[in-house]
Order: sequence, then structure tokens, then C-alpha cells
Amino acid sequence: MTFAGTQLIGSPAEARARLASGYVPQGREIFSQLTVEENLPIGLGIRKNGARAIPPQSSRCFPVLKQC
Repeated sequence: MTFAGTQLIGSPAEARARLASGYVPQGREIFSQLTVEENLPIGLGIRKNGARAIPPQSSRCFPVLKQC
């Protein structure tokens, strides 16, 4: 499968995120083998400032994440 001329199958999640492609799951799992904390940084690869830390506003917007 390709998107914008780039092979998606086998490419890391960060590379797919940089293409501004997205996946909206029907269930609650993004990557089921990862924890919530491990899932969150996957989209950080597209940040223009290069920051790789989970933004603090994530836990303000979703307080339940503090419990994870």
C-alpha cells in the first residue's frame, strides 16, 4: 500500500505520521501491544520543532492519562 508515492507497509509509524496520514481505529486500541504512554509519542515525529516529549497539556486535556 502506498500513500503520496511512499510505501506504507513495513515503514515505521513515525514515517507514516510525517506523511500526515492517519488511522482512526473503531475500538480503543491504536497499537494494542503498546501502553497509552508508548502510543502517544508515535505522532510526535511530525512536530516541526523536533520535540519528542509528550506535551503536558495531554494530561490536562485527558486527566485519566495521569493514572497510566
